Amino acid sequence: MERNNKYEKILIIIIVLILIVTTVLIILVVSGRLTLNINSPNTTTSNTIDNTNNQSNINDPYAKYPDMKWSTNIKYDENWCKVLIDVNLDLTMQLFDWNTETNNYDIPGAITVKKLPNNEKVKYFECVPSPQAPVMEYIIVLTTNNNLYYVGVDGSNKIFKLNSNNKAIELTRNIDTSPQIQYTRNDVYVLLDNGSLVKVNDLYNSDTKEITAELGLTYEERNSHKTTLVVGPYEYGYYITNENYIKNEDLTRSYILDENNSKFVLQYYFQYYSYGDCYFVSKTNKLYKLDSSINNKIELVNSKIISSIGLNGTTINIKYVDNTTATYELISTSSYQDKINLYENEAYDFSNKSDREIYAGKYLFKQF
Repeated sequence: MERNNKYEKILIIIIVLILIVTTVLIILVVSGRLTLNINSPNTTTSNTIDNTNNQSNINDPYAKYPDMKWSTNIKYDENWCKVLIDVNLDLTMQLFDWNTETNNYDIPGAITVKKLPNNEKVKYFECVPSPQAPVMEYIIVLTTNNNLYYVGVDGSNKIFKLNSNNKAIELTRNIDTSPQIQYTRNDVYVLLDNGSLVKVNDLYNSDTKEITAELGLTYEERNSHKTTLVVGPYEYGYYITNENYIKNEDLTRSYILDENNSKFVLQYYFQYYSYGDCYFVSKTNKLYKLDSSINNKIELVNSKIISSIGLNGTTINIKYVDNTTATYELISTSSYQDKINLYENEAYDFSNKSDREIYAGKYLFKQF
């Protein structure tokens, strides 16, 4: 009996100790002084490591373009021009003249070495030849120091750096996904170390007859529009965004603003065939005329509100809420002799009424 009492006392002491230890553990966990790891022995978690990984992804300039094919050109070899990186990592080029006897570009010119400022060395390059003739306009060079240079070729010794605050780390080209109105001799983009993929824009000075270049819009800015509008006989154009805003086709892609300096929201457009006069109807059903010769301004035609607008043949019919009307003939009789070959399989003879109406419906009037 006395032995049983001894065991009971020991059991009570053990239970009390367990309760005390459990209570202390609970207090430590609640107070935050103790963290329990419930992962398997082979699994570890660390908020510090996770944050570091997230930060490295944010700072990864390649993150947005995992499938992009980057340029690795070290040689350009056409029958009229050869460019390569020599053993000193300088740019060496040679032009060839036309030989009337052999009907080939096989008269070699002098070999020219294009040395970069500060003795920077060439990593890769992209040549920009003229689209009309066998003439090299200029070369875009990526250096081992992560700088981007314009190198003049055709009688030009002009060499200057294009990037300033950010390092240039890759080149690529021919990646635009949306139609571009503005003419450019090149399709070169550069990836900067801040993650921006930026277009190399052509700049032509009509006074000096020189072609230069500068870094312009990002890939996203150039390819985010929904469609384009070509205005007038000289193919001056505008970009229509997914929200139906109108952007100018210049290097900055600035917005067209209404009389209240708000972004203009386009609902319809129509234009004359011969003169290029263009009209926009806003989302608020007001009629505006575009003057592309004065900073791309739009002017309110009148204060009336349009109740309906439509194309009948080649004529725009507008009805206002006050029951007044207006008409605009998009193809004048003086244009009836015109014949247009737009593409290989698309031609229009304006002496034919059907052709005029098809052309007007396809190119001179549109709803957004």
